Amino acid sequence: MVRAPEFDVAEAEEQCGELLWSLCSRLDGSAQQAEWPFLRDILLWLYEKFPRKRAELRGVIGRPLKSAARFVHKSAPLAPLMQVLGPIIRGFQLPLGEAQRRLLLETLLPLHKSNEWLCWDRQTPIVSMYHKELVHCMLLILEKEPRLSCKCLEAVCNYLPQSHESNTPKEVLLIAELAEITKVMQPEDLQGTMPLLVRHMVRLFTSQNAQTLQSVLQFWKDERVSQLLSHFADQLIPNLMPMLLRDGELFWNPTVNKMTSLVLEKLEEADPEVLTPCDILRWAGIWTQKNACQDKVKVYSGHHSCCDMGGQGLLKPTSQCFGQFLTLGRQHTICSAIDLPDDILKFLKHFDS
Repeated sequence: MVRAPEFDVAEAEEQCGELLWSLCSRLDGSAQQAEWPFLRDILLWLYEKFPRKRAELRGVIGRPLKSAARFVHKSAPLAPLMQVLGPIIRGFQLPLGEAQRRLLLETLLPLHKSNEWLCWDRQTPIVSMYHKELVHCMLLILEKEPRLSCKCLEAVCNYLPQSHESNTPKEVLLIAELAEITKVMQPEDLQGTMPLLVRHMVRLFTSQNAQTLQSVLQFWKDERVSQLLSHFADQLIPNLMPMLLRDGELFWNPTVNKMTSLVLEKLEEADPEVLTPCDILRWAGIWTQKNACQDKVKVYSGHHSCCDMGGQGLLKPTSQCFGQFLTLGRQHTICSAIDLPDDILKFLKHFDS
């Protein structure tokens, strides 16, 4: 009806009040999911055709979002509301005003808080119902004012589920969002929040869940994020190396092992002076776990085309110092071709014998 050529927008404006009241009553969660596309389309049409009603329309959109920041109901149409909010954010003028900043900090960021399940038996978190649209709206604001990315990064880190909450799907979503936020940051922006990010990375690397580890390791697959993190190699290497090497033990998932190899290569390229062969052996536990070394020693080398990982697949070579897992048991001989100092090779041969 509203798209008909004979539809008179000027006359319809007088009736908008009643329509807005009707929309408010449907946006409180009483609307069926089949109605959500209609609610989205009618809100977009109203915002486009009636400029004088835009302030009122922003209130209609904002009230359910503010309410959801305190408690998210499964029937709340948050995704369509944020699909309407996206075009509105694109129209924000620079510099952003206080109201626009508050939209991000007080309305959008708290929507990460919910740790409830939309469908527990299918492991679907309630955040997944609107997370894609939420991230899109946040990034639109951050593109206009990148300085706000520090506060976003801190908030999303704090909303990561704790280990005892066992909400891996939400954890994976938020880790991917952290990577998207870092893409709009500059090294000077990340400087202040890097200790917080590293602390959470270390905690996440202790997980035995392959999905969580793959999500964190994905940071280094994106060239923009990898380049940004390379500026902080002096913080990342000492903190992450023990988690990546796992005292020389392979992870149970072969994909995680392959991705770990890529990350090790990236870290070495970022700061070769910090990452020395001696450090690799020390972090891998060879110096401290002598008894374990007598049974099995795992070190890193880049001089072999590929190696058997106990039936878990093959790793491609990555670097001179390390790049793939070499499992050396009593039946094997420590390869003299490993690019390590003579005193370390002598130490390894002693335990192999």
